[in-house]
Amino acid sequence: MDEELRQHMERVRIEHEERIFFLKHHLGAEVHWFFSQGSEALKQGLILPACSSLIIGIESSLRVTMAQLEK
Repeated sequence: MDEELRQHMERVRIEHEERIFFLKHHLGAEVHWFFSQGSEALKQGLILPACSSLIIGIESSLRVTMAQLEK
């Protein structure tokens, strides 16, 4: 029983780390949301939504960077 609990807790920890990966990099909500959603969609095998979300995340990060450079 203890071994099962330990394995379950390890799986939960790994899933949590994957979910907050982009958040920990301080990308801002307007950027990390797209990457988080794209990652989740990819895990579910939803290729088109995953790709579109990742592309929108890249576009969003470029827009934020360009806006910061123009200041």
